[in-house]
Amino acid sequence: MFPSPKAFEEMGAPLQKKKEADWTPGEAAFAAYAKRLYMALFGHDVVVIIANDCQWPNAGAYGPGEPLYVNKARQPVGFFDSGITDEVVEFLIHEGGHEYAGNHLSEDYHRALCRIGAKMRNLKDLEQAKPTVAAVAVAAGG
Repeated sequence: MFPSPKAFEEMGAPLQKKKEADWTPGEAAFAAYAKRLYMALFGHDVVVIIANDCQWPNAGAYGPGEPLYVNKARQPVGFFDSGITDEVVEFLIHEGGHEYAGNHLSEDYHRALCRIGAKMRNLKDLEQAKPTVAAVAVAAGG
């Protein structure tokens, strides 16, 4: 077992990011939910960046004060288009753990995931307000 690798390298190639204007309704629903969830969990806004870069080996990346990156090229087919599924929430919990600790193998990271799970138990209002892909499409005029 090895510590978590760094998501970005200093001299690495630029990440291929999608412009927010080009997001699908599912991607917009994901971002809206991620922003509300992280506000409820961590008490601050988060910028969501959707990449589509098969050269970047990570599914996502996050750290305190940093954007939440999600790499569409490393997500399963339909990840964004099936609504706020368990898979989406698992991803957000995993990345959110990095609010408190960077190393996946550390006790601090394990405790962070437990802390997030405990906090989520009290977020019933957030659960009821999950955006659906259809609702985002209608709001966007699609």
